[in-house]
Amino acid sequence: MKKTILPFVSAILLSSGFLTSCDKDDEPQKKTAAPASHTVEVRYQGANLTGLEATLRGGSSLPDGTQEKNGISLDLTGSPSGTASAGVVTTDRDFYMTATFYAIKPGKTIPSNAYLSFDVYVDGVKARSTRLDNTNKETTFPKARVAIYSREW
Repeated sequence: MKKTILPFVSAILLSSGFLTSCDKDDEPQKKTAAPASHTVEVRYQGANLTGLEATLRGGSSLPDGTQEKNGISLDLTGSPSGTASAGVVTTDRDFYMTATFYAIKPGKTIPSNAYLSFDVYVDGVKARSTRLDNTNKETTFPKARVAIYSREW
């Protein structure tokens, strides 16, 4: 009786090992998921911008700086406030925004009552903020810039 059971048990063990190794080869290939995405908007406010050639520019690009999209480009005067949508930005991209006063050159300063501030919102939550005003020490085209890098989403 022991002689007949041993070969039977050995055959079962060998075949189960064979079946297990076959199962691993039959597994479907894992699919790479598309990058997640976020809705991005910029809320801005300024005062006394007339004559400063104030701009608000930004968008997204791949980390190497190529394939720009989601562009925002505003020329601002007076005392503006508003919201600009960058739309949907995927997490494999960097998002950046820059405020600049192009009329400020050596010998000219930003008036003490002038400013341009903006907040970047990601999915309705404030993610970055900055302000460009007379505390900025750049003497040629002063700017304030924020970025959300692809590794930070």
